[in-house]
Amino acid sequence: MRWLVIRELGKLHAAWWGDARLDQTPWLPMKGIMTPDQAPVVLMQNWESFLGKLSIPVTDEVLSAGELCARYLSAVSISMYTQSPRTLIHHDVQGDNLLVAGDGEPSLALVDWQLTTAARPVLDLADFLVAHLETSERRRHEDRLLEIYHSVLTERGVADYPLEQCRDDYAMALLIPASRLATAVGLHPGLTATPDGFWNVAFPRYARALTDLGVSEFLEQHYS
Repeated sequence: MRWLVIRELGKLHAAWWGDARLDQTPWLPMKGIMTPDQAPVVLMQNWESFLGKLSIPVTDEVLSAGELCARYLSAVSISMYTQSPRTLIHHDVQGDNLLVAGDGEPSLALVDWQLTTAARPVLDLADFLVAHLETSERRRHEDRLLEIYHSVLTERGVADYPLEQCRDDYAMALLIPASRLATAVGLHPGLTATPDGFWNVAFPRYARALTDLGVSEFLEQHYS
C-alpha cells in the first residue's frame, strides 16, 4: 500500500503546487499550538510529561531527538510552512485516514482533512513513511519511495523541485511530526504509560530516522 499512498500524495501535491489559493484561503494557515512560534514552547512544556508516558527505555537517541526538536523546530516550521515550494498537504497521513478500494486496480482516498494546510510537500511523506514503516523496512525502501514520489511530481509538471532538495526537505521535515506526537501525548490528560501506546513505537522510529539521515548535522549547517 505504501507505493499507492506515495503516488497519490504526489498527484495531490502536484495539483496544488504553487497555487495562488494557498495564500488566499484564510483558514489554511496553521493556528494555535502548531504554529512556528508556539510549537517549540508547548513541546518543552510537555516534554517531561511525554517521557513519563513512554513504556520503553528512554534512550540517548530519544533524548537527542527531543533536544533537536527544541533547538530547531521554530526555524524548520517557518521553512516548511511559509517558504516555497508549497502545496496543499493533508498533514495527517496515517492508517485511520486511508480508505483503499481493492476491486480491480487499487485506489486510495484520504479522509479527515481537519489539519490540512499549505506547506512544503514532504511533510506528508515524512510523517507517513517513518511512523508507519518498521525502521529496517524504511531503510530498504526510503530512497526508492522518494524517487517514485519525485517522478510523479515531474510527470505532472513540477519542474522547480530537484530530487536533492526533496531529500533534504524530507529529512528536515521529520522534526515536525516527531514534535507534534510528543506534544500531543504529553499534553493529553487521559494518556498514561502503557505498553500498547502507539507512541512507544512511533517516536523511536522518528528518533532513529533523524540519526540515520544526519538531520542534526544538516540543521547545524543551515541554521546555526
